[in-house]
Amino acid sequence: MSDPVTAIQNAHEMAFGFPGSADLATEADGSLCTVKHIRECFQTGRLPEKGTVCETNEKAFVGTTDVGNPGGKELLEQLRWSARQFFA
Repeated sequence: MSDPVTAIQNAHEMAFGFPGSADLATEADGSLCTVKHIRECFQTGRLPEKGTVCETNEKAFVGTTDVGNPGGKELLEQLRWSARQFFA
């Protein structure tokens, strides 16, 4: 996993240079997929599959897309709250 400003090619190169590591591409902020992969990594040590790309759950002019599971809306709201605290 990489920080939000690292170019994807650089993230791939870094992951290649560290055996056992992974990189996770995220199309935009507001992604439950990204949060779930990060949480799973911290809780279990499991990394996302190679080539995993997470889409955003909030799209301009569309709104919030399907969150997919019970608790998803609450997790997305926590993500929004955290972003507001960090970027305020």
